[in-house]
Order: sequence, then C-alpha cells, then structure tokens
Amino acid sequence: MAPSHPLDIPEILARIGFFLPLWIDNINSKSEQRTRFEPKTLLTCASVSKIWRRVFLPLLWYRYDCILMKSVPQETVALNSPHFRVLQIFGNDATAFQCVDLVDLIIRGAPNQMLLGILAAARSSRTGARAGAGCEGGIVLSPQQQLVRSNLYLQSLFWHGPSPQKSLDINDFTGLKYIQTLKLSNWLCSPETMIELLSLVAGTLRELKLDRINGLQPLQPEDLDTFTERLSTLFAPQPDKDGGTNNNNDNKLVLPRLTTLVSTCEKAVSLFLAELVKICPRLMTLDVYLADDNGTTRLADNLRTHCPELQELKLSPVVTFRRVDALIRQSSTAGLRKLSVEVCGPDEDLIAAILQHAGTLEDLAIERSVGDMDICRYFGLLEECSSLESFSLSATAVTLDKEFLDTLKNNGGSGSGGGGGSSHGWKCRRRLRKLVLNPRLYHGGGGSGGGEQLKADKDLLKVMSDSVSAMGWYRPRPLDPQQHFRGRFINHTMVRKTFELVQGLEKLETLVLDMVVFRSSPTISPTGSSSRLQT
Repeated sequence: MAPSHPLDIPEILARIGFFLPLWIDNINSKSEQRTRFEPKTLLTCASVSKIWRRVFLPLLWYRYDCILMKSVPQETVALNSPHFRVLQIFGNDATAFQCVDLVDLIIRGAPNQMLLGILAAARSSRTGARAGAGCEGGIVLSPQQQLVRSNLYLQSLFWHGPSPQKSLDINDFTGLKYIQTLKLSNWLCSPETMIELLSLVAGTLRELKLDRINGLQPLQPEDLDTFTERLSTLFAPQPDKDGGTNNNNDNKLVLPRLTTLVSTCEKAVSLFLAELVKICPRLMTLDVYLADDNGTTRLADNLRTHCPELQELKLSPVVTFRRVDALIRQSSTAGLRKLSVEVCGPDEDLIAAILQHAGTLEDLAIERSVGDMDICRYFGLLEECSSLESFSLSATAVTLDKEFLDTLKNNGGSGSGGGGGSSHGWKCRRRLRKLVLNPRLYHGGGGSGGGEQLKADKDLLKVMSDSVSAMGWYRPRPLDPQQHFRGRFINHTMVRKTFELVQGLEKLETLVLDMVVFRSSPTISPTGSSSRLQT
C-alpha cells in the first residue's frame, strides 16, 4: 500500500533529518566556544511513529565523539553503536562497540591493557559471538584491533598506537579495501612492514600521514650506505614468477592515487621519504619535518623527477638550511602554489629559492622562531610574487615599530591608484586576500602582573577595535579562544598606521596582527557594488 502522506516516505524523512540540529555551539563567559550534543529535536521526531524512529535513529547516531558526547550513558552508546558511521574515541574507551559499518574511525591515545579481557567478554556477550571471539592464535586482540578488523568499509582511519610503542600488526589492515586516508601515530614499524602495508591499500590511498613512527630511520650500528641499499631493494621491482625482473614494472609498488603525504616524525626518515615519493606519481602536497639532512638532496631530486604535479610544500626544518634551500628550488618543475617554511638559516638564500616560484605562488607562509629576521628582504617578495592571495610573516624577535612599518611602506612603491608609498606597488595588490603579520605588538619591559596585564590586554583590544573601525575593519565574533594578547606597553599608533598602509589592497579580506584577527567590512557603493569603506 502506497504511503498516504509524503512524510511517511523514508527517503523524504531522511532528507529532512539532515537539517535537524544535533550540535549547539555556545560562547561562555571567557569567550570560549563550546560544542555540545543536543538531540532533543531529533529525539522528539523519532518518537512520532515507528517509521519515523526507523529513519531518524541512524541519523541521530551517525557520529559518535567521545569528547563532545561524554554525557551520554555508556549503555546507550553501546546499544546504538551499530548505527555509527563516524567514530572518535580514546584508546582506553571502555565501551563495547558493535560497529561494523564505519567509514571514519579515529582512535586517540593509548589502550588500557587492564581492560582488554573485560572488553572482549563484554563484546562477546552483547553480540552472542562464539567462544574465543576477539582472539587470534590464543592472543586477545585489543578493542582497537577488533574495531579496525570488523569495519571493512573504512575510508578514513587515524590510529594512535599504544604506549609504550608496539609493532604495527599488518594483519589489522588485510581486510581494508577502501581506505583513502590513513594516519598512523606512535608505532614501531620497519621499512619492510610499511611497504607491505602500503601494498595493501595502494589502489585506494589518497592521503598518508605518519607521526612518531620509529623504525623507518637508520639504526645503529647500521650505516647510511647499508640502509640506503636496503631501501633501494625494497622499492625495486619485484621478481616475476619465473624469477626474472619485469621490465614493465608491473610488480613494482605504485601509489597511483596518493596526492598528500605528511611526515611529522621526529626521527630521521628523510631517506625513506626520498624513496617513497618515487612511487607517488600524482603527489601534490608534501608536509615534512626534516630531522636530518641525509636524504634532503635525494628527496629534492626525486620530487622533481617523479612528482610532476607537486604544488604544495610545507617544511619544518632543523637541518642545514642550504639543503632546505635546494629542496624549495628543485622540488617542483611547474612551480609551487603553496609554500610554508620555518626559517633556520640565511634569509637571502631562502628568498632566492622562493623567487624561483614567484609566478605561481598563491599562498606563502614564513616563520622564524629563533633569531632576527631581514624584514626588508621578505617584504620584497610582495613586489615579485604576482599571484599571492595569502602572505604570512611571523617572527618572535621582531617588534611592530616605526622601522617595521617604514620597511613595509617602502617596499610598497608608489604606484598609481592612491597616495605614494603604500601597498600599491605590490604586484599581488589586486589578488591578496589575507595578510598575516605576526611581529610583537609590545615593547617589553615592566613586570607581568595579573591585574595590570589583564587591563593592558583589554586596553589593547579596545584601541585596536576603535581605531580601525572607521577604516572598515572589525574583529569577528565569537572571538577565537586561541588568541593571546601579550605585553603591557603597546604602541597604538603603530597599530593604526598598519591599517592605513593596507587600505589600498582592494581584495584584502583578513588582516592578522600578532594573532589578532580582523575582517574587512564590505559596504555598498553608490553603483551597487561591494567595496571597503575608505578613510
């Protein structure tokens, strides 16, 4: 019998359910944004009828976040866990999950080994599983292993391993045929195991992130030459069934869909990465923490040779800077579109390397956390990089003062379209949308007492807001809880002059000063087009 009303049709009800709120954002007295699980509306709808309950219940429990939903009773969570499609838990979460259709799984922290037997028993009793479920070869699998192995349709997996670190078990991944995003942290893993793992997910993997992985670096007393030869053998084409080498490389490991590679391992893994990028022909984004310089030159050469589509490069170097300079110069044949780098060496070498991509760079971020910075040279990049839409310059040893602003002004030239000596000379003036300048807004000195410090911060915010509002800028609300306002001796004039200098940038939407975010206020011009209020 056909439904008598459109709201009796499950497909229509499901469409409506996606618009019913489940999460509410609140701003507390400290201007901090808090998200809480508030499903009253959906629960009310689910109680209307059996049809509505059958449709809305999977929507209600589509996502479970152990932090945001910590007030939900664990019995309720376990009962409804078969509906979960997105799951985020800590490693020691004691809930006996019964998920088998997850598409996104995040496991943070380390499992509590004392709970393994309890959780295995709870899972067995709830699911009616046969005796011995959750065991393999007499070894009890952790709840995390059971979750991974039970959800064969996972598309995204972040897995923080136990502490102390244990070896990655390749058997946990043998059934995963749809993984697109894989993030692994805090594991022991040899190059051989990593290659075996990548071969299991090679056909679908698009994003790979490695953090705190031990075993991918040379180990003493093994020398670099031996380790390099070991890697070359691993990544070489494998023998065919007749014992010969396939000249067509059919047996060689290739990651044909991988576009993003991130390695924040604090150990020296540059040699492994240098070999890994050779099998990533579509790599577009590389984010790497360079803890050594043994493989940096080889990494640059292999990127240029084997990764013709590379567009984004993020470097956190603690290595000899000239190696990083070469990596920036040589990594992309077509030119980088996005570059983020922490400075640890001569400014002029870095700037010369960046200028190799002056015609293509759209997003450029430079940070120096130690030592002084040659501000004049870096502002010169705004004159050369014509495609920039975002420019970020951060330095802890630089203060927003007259010298800083004079440098910014002088590098602006005196182009047409406004007063002399401003941002009009920048080649990117018609494209720049975001400008981040993170010098210090204070001169230091004096103590940092609690009451006086708080008053100084409030005074700074008020002056910054009031002074620039007439120029068409405002501080967005809710306030970012991560913003910190430091110092007691603020040069308010310098803050105001900074805004005056950027008034000629017609596309600029966001200006950040020492972590304080400002947005432009669009106004309606007499012709009906949107423009920023000018002084």
